[in-house]
Amino acid sequence: MEQTFSIFSKERKDNDWIKFNIQFSKFYSMVEKEYWINVTVMYRDCRWFTYSSSKSYFTKYVVGLTCFIYEIAKLFVIIWLLGYYLLIYQKVIGQAIVPLYVSEIIIYSFAPVIVLFLFTWMIIIT
Repeated sequence: MEQTFSIFSKERKDNDWIKFNIQFSKFYSMVEKEYWINVTVMYRDCRWFTYSSSKSYFTKYVVGLTCFIYEIAKLFVIIWLLGYYLLIYQKVIGQAIVPLYVSEIIIYSFAPVIVLFLFTWMIIIT
C-alpha cells in the first residue's frame, strides 16, 4: 500500500489513484474487522459488571461465583471431550492407551459434566 501511494504521489494519475484506493479500502476493512473483534473481547464481561455494580454484596458474590463455575464447567467439558477422543482413538487402533478405570470415569462423568455446564449456562443467559 505504501508503494502504491508513493507511485500515486509522484505521478498523480487516475489509474494509480484507483489502485491505491482499492488497497486502502481492503486495509480499512481489515482494520475495522480487527477493531470490532477487540471491542467484543474487551467488553465481554461489561454486562456482568454493570449488572452487579448496583446490587448488594451477596448478589455480587453469587454472580462472580456463577461466572467462575461456568468457566470451570467449560474446562470440564474440554477435558471430557479430550478423554472421549482418546477412548475413540483407543478403539480405532485396538490398543489400550487409557487404563480401564480412567475410561469408566470418562464414560460415567458425561452426564454430570453436561448438567453442570448447561445449568451454569442457563443462569448466565438469564
